[in-house]
Amino acid sequence: YDINGQQATMTSNNLAGGQLGGILDFRSQILDQVRNGLDAIASGLGQGLNDINAQGKAPTGNNGAALFSFGSDPHAAGAIAMATNDLNQIATGNSSVVGDNSNVLKMLDLQTSKTLNGNSASFQQAYARIVSMVGSKTRELAITSASASSVLEQSNQAIQSISGVNLDEEAANLMRYQQAYQAAGKLIQISKDMFDSLLRLE
Repeated sequence: YDINGQQATMTSNNLAGGQLGGILDFRSQILDQVRNGLDAIASGLGQGLNDINAQGKAPTGNNGAALFSFGSDPHAAGAIAMATNDLNQIATGNSSVVGDNSNVLKMLDLQTSKTLNGNSASFQQAYARIVSMVGSKTRELAITSASASSVLEQSNQAIQSISGVNLDEEAANLMRYQQAYQAAGKLIQISKDMFDSLLRLE
C-alpha cells in the first residue's frame, strides 16, 4: 500500500486484528514455516537423488543423468520436475554387472539418512515434524475458535439483556401509556364541560 508516495508491504504488524490480520498472521506464523519445510525436503531429496544417480552406472555404461530439475521459483516444492523419462538414465548399480542394484539401495536409504538441518534430521523425520506441527496447530486453532465463539455468544447475550427489546413488555407498556393518554383526555373533556357549564350559569 502507498504511504506518502512510498510503497509498503502489508504485514501482520500493520494490523491489530480482524480477518485480514488473521490471514497475515497465519501466513507468517504457520504457512511460511510449512512451505519452507516442504521446500527443504523437496530440494534436498531431489538433489540427493541426482547426486547418487550421478555416482552410479546406468545400463548404457555411463554415469546416471540428473533425475530432477529445479526451476527459478525459490520454492523448490512447486518448481521441482522430472528431468528425464528415459529409464536408461537411471543408475541402478555401481558397476556394469547384471543385477547390481547397490545404487538403488543407496537411493532407498536416503529416506532415513540424516541429511537435512545440518545433518540432524532425515527426510522422514522432517516430514513427520511438518505433519505434527500442522496437526497440532489445527487442533489449537479449533479450540481457540470454539472458545472465541463462546465468548462472543456470552457477550451478545449480555448486551441483549441490557439493551435488548422485550416485545411483550413493550406491548404492555404501550397499552398502559395509551390508557393514561385516554384518561388524561377524558379529564380534560370533563374539565371543559364543567367550565362551559359554569359560564352558562352566569
